[in-house]
Amino acid sequence: NTGCGALVSEVVVSAPGALEGVALAAPASCADATDGTAEVMIMGGTAPYTVNWSNGSTGEQVSDLSAGTYSAAITDANGCSFAVPAVQVGAGAGPVASFEVSATEVLVGEEVLFFNTGTYHADYAWSFGDGATTEEAEPVHVYSTPGMHTVTLTTTEGECVATHSMDILVSTSTGLDQLLD
Repeated sequence: NTGCGALVSEVVVSAPGALEGVALAAPASCADATDGTAEVMIMGGTAPYTVNWSNGSTGEQVSDLSAGTYSAAITDANGCSFAVPAVQVGAGAGPVASFEVSATEVLVGEEVLFFNTGTYHADYAWSFGDGATTEEAEPVHVYSTPGMHTVTLTTTEGECVATHSMDILVSTSTGLDQLLD
């Protein structure tokens, strides 16, 4: 055959799948925190991809997010684009500050035991209402002056803070002397 025959060659044309994406989120540790994350899982299209988020961030994953709604737009190498449905970055509950005391009415010089009933393994700041403070988890305190003292526990976990307060009445006598008169 001198060129008069049929030339047969198989040609395969492949096209990428349709560009799609879905967003996933991890919550911030509490309502005031900015430690949430979101990421886009991309399917189809042609790499490389550009991802633009509604908060101005770029990239397939964004971090340091506060609780809220975020959306993203994906553009592939061919200029095709896809609007990713919005994703909600939630907010965790954060720490709990709470405590119980051995007594809410004590005498000057009497020990008061504080039992932390809130979040464990956090940072604590106690203010006993008389100028004294501590960072112990379950402190013991002795008041040297009478009066109503407001005790405040501040519990901190990362960017999240919770407080709880309680009044302690400190007296100089039991009041029995007045009854005996």
